[in-house]
Order: sequence, then C-alpha cells, then structure tokens
Amino acid sequence: MNLDQLQGLSDLDLWSGLVGFLMPALIAALVQSHWSSQVKGAATVGVCIVGGGVTAWLTGYLHGITVIRAILVVLGAALVFYQIFWKPSKIAPSIEKATDLAPPR
Repeated sequence: MNLDQLQGLSDLDLWSGLVGFLMPALIAALVQSHWSSQVKGAATVGVCIVGGGVTAWLTGYLHGITVIRAILVVLGAALVFYQIFWKPSKIAPSIEKATDLAPPR
C-alpha cells in the first residue's frame, strides 16, 4: 500500500464519519414509531450498510475490506451521534414523529 492509497482511506473514513453523523436523521424519517425496537435496529443496520456502500463507491473504494470499513464507520458513527446529539436534542424523535404514517394514539 503506497502513500496515495493511505490518503484515500483517510478520505473514506472522513466521508463515512460525515455520512454516519447524518444517518440518524434519515433513519428517523424512514422508521415508524410503532415499530418494535428490533425492527428499528434492523432498519438502522440496513440503512447504514447501504450508506457505507454508497460512500465507498462514491469515493472510489468499492472493493474488498474498504467497503466493510466504510460500513462499520458509518454504523458506528450513526449509533454514537444518535446517542450524543440527535436523541438528546430531540431532533431525531421529532423527525420520526413528523414522518409517522400511523395515526397518533
């Protein structure tokens, strides 16, 4: 691995982190408040797999371990940023409530 490849992996990590930061807002728009926590968790993992794959593809690293690396960074960042920013600020729960298709109880 040469220096240019290492620089690209660093870019991939930074982009994956940014995507992971934004992912909770997208997930909140997709999930429904009446879904079980298991279904919400599965949706989170699925959306982060897609987000990591797209990030790897757009940065030109859609091969081998770099895709897995991007997916793990996106998933980890999404989980951490949800807990430390999106949930306490009540932004993600507000998005989830606003996009809920079920009638309020």
